[in-house]
Amino acid sequence: METYLKVKKRSGSNLTLESIREVDGIFGHPSKQFKTIHVSGTNGKGSVSTMIATTLTSQGYKTALYTSPHISTFRERMTIDGEMISEADALSLLNEILEVSKRITFFEVMTIMAFLYFQRQQVDFAVIEVGMGGGLDATAIIEPIVSILTNITPDHLEILGPTLDDVARSKAGIIKENVPVVLGPRAVRNPVLAKAFLENAPIHFVREFDSYYEENQAIAEQALKLILPQTNFRLSTKIPPCRFEIHTIDELTCIFDVAHNIDGLERLFRRIRQTFPERKVFTIFAISKSKDLEKMLPVLARESSALHYLENLHPRLATREEIEHYGFPLDNSEIELFLEKAREEKGIVLITGTFFIMSQMKRHFGLEKITDPILLYD
Repeated sequence: METYLKVKKRSGSNLTLESIREVDGIFGHPSKQFKTIHVSGTNGKGSVSTMIATTLTSQGYKTALYTSPHISTFRERMTIDGEMISEADALSLLNEILEVSKRITFFEVMTIMAFLYFQRQQVDFAVIEVGMGGGLDATAIIEPIVSILTNITPDHLEILGPTLDDVARSKAGIIKENVPVVLGPRAVRNPVLAKAFLENAPIHFVREFDSYYEENQAIAEQALKLILPQTNFRLSTKIPPCRFEIHTIDELTCIFDVAHNIDGLERLFRRIRQTFPERKVFTIFAISKSKDLEKMLPVLARESSALHYLENLHPRLATREEIEHYGFPLDNSEIELFLEKAREEKGIVLITGTFFIMSQMKRHFGLEKITDPILLYD
């Protein structure tokens, strides 16, 4: 238990590769011991990464997948052929890493843990999702065979910005010399193209689609054509949890979706209207205080018949008082009464706004029981 607490205290971002490179070197550069595919972007990273990894597994390759953040347990972040790292392996690796360095951040610990685990399990491929940004993300120490940028929209401006071109410049940092890069339609920006030309990286463009899902499929398929150039493969359609994840619970239609920026929310509600026309939406949400509340809250209010803000102890999340400051009406009843109203009107219950409430709400509905010994968040 004490080991987990030590990791929790080293949270935050470290916008330099010095520490992660040092620890990677101490362990003999596990990051360089398998073929990697690097995936960055604002939205869609997890879906594209999962599609690629599961397709490679279906082709007979031992394939690792590293994603973030997690829903219920940090072990979700590192899987091989769809299976999470075991608690025993995770704890053993955690102790090894903390013996070497106690000054690296939570995300750096998770990243080195994944690389060590993948190396020791002798994987053929590892699909590595960027945590945030690109060139200074801890995952950027890999030497990929393909780089992917799904899209670039305003997000994490307080760290990567302040402008969209600054965000693009950061995410373009994953582009490496002579390594082909796949660009989603909304990743095509001047700093990205400039970086690709500078690194002599062949560019493979993907056209725009009406839905994120189709767009993500096309990006994953283009990348796989580069990874497996002479192979006839069938693209896996598997996506991570809480991406338009639908459940029927006690006569309620519930949608779990981790949309956490303005672009994600607008596309989410567009899909709800297409899938469930004429049905009212009852939204349970929370939002990180660093997000653009002035733009996100009007979308939530416009598209929802009622809004319930979910109180949560995570320090990144805005408080109810901070949300109410913007003047949008919130339903202050107990959550069971809110759900009963949705049931009476045969409405859709949407849980959205952040990763950090998904596990809490899934446990509320009895959908999951797995958790960490203590909560671990980056």
